[in-house]
Amino acid sequence: AAIAGSLGFAANDTQVVFTPAAPLVGAKRYTLQVTTAITDRVGHPLVGERVTSFTTLDNIAPTVTGLSPAADAIQVDPSAVVRVTFSEAIDPGSVTQNAVTVSGSDGPVAGRVDLILNNTVLVFTPNAPLSPNAQYGVTLGTVRDRAGNALAPSGPRTFNTIDTIPPTVSGLS
Repeated sequence: AAIAGSLGFAANDTQVVFTPAAPLVGAKRYTLQVTTAITDRVGHPLVGERVTSFTTLDNIAPTVTGLSPAADAIQVDPSAVVRVTFSEAIDPGSVTQNAVTVSGSDGPVAGRVDLILNNTVLVFTPNAPLSPNAQYGVTLGTVRDRAGNALAPSGPRTFNTIDTIPPTVSGLS
């Protein structure tokens, strides 16, 4: 599809400058076609058509496209792992133990962080099962895509493990 924009001239009218009406999309390949409809000042057309391609820089930060357990989930199995799915591959060099932090009422949960599925999923595996009847928060640290774009900061997401406390009768009438 054609890109809307305007043409201008530079270098004593020996260069044509195209300015797009909107910024070009990052990490996308574009093709530029110059046709023989271009003429010099006396009307001579360009000798032949020219076609070239280029790819814009990746300036798009990764986003979270999935989280398991989901935010505000209840009845989560205490043996569950936390999985964070990203919109694009993450640079393994940006992944530290703090890339995913799971915290309960007793503080951070000890565990291991792994990057899987072509570097698009972070997995936090607790060293021991989580406590039942508890709420946990998941906080994401700074990770970057292969172009160096950082994940935007976000607040913690919470989930609750399985409720094993039986109901009690508080009164009869």
